[in-house]
Amino acid sequence: MELTSLEVISLIFVSISLVKIAVILINKKSWYNNVALPIYKNPNKVLPILAILTIIVFYFIIKELTFVQIFSVLTFSSLLIALGFLQFSKELTPLIQKISSKKFNFLMIVYILVWLTLCIFVIKEIIYS
Repeated sequence: MELTSLEVISLIFVSISLVKIAVILINKKSWYNNVALPIYKNPNKVLPILAILTIIVFYFIIKELTFVQIFSVLTFSSLLIALGFLQFSKELTPLIQKISSKKFNFLMIVYILVWLTLCIFVIKEIIYS
């Protein structure tokens, strides 16, 4: 059985997700100390890796899906993540207030421009389809 690129990406994500769920169910602090903390304590090292992985995954996704399909999945994912974060609203509220008071740095502007570009592609695709 030959897998498509999206099936490979999905299997990798499922594997990581299942390992994460298992580790969290057994020992939450283990995931925090060994995965989350090293990632968030080293943003300068992690950022290029995540950026490259994002570009690679986007390349394979865009070969098989439309922007409208991608954004539909993003909508579902965002709602699912929001459901999870709602459980921690008391802890997140001060963080959101702190973040919203800061000025945008260069990387945040790039991030916003990427989102704007993708939004334009979706609108264009809907209008011209």
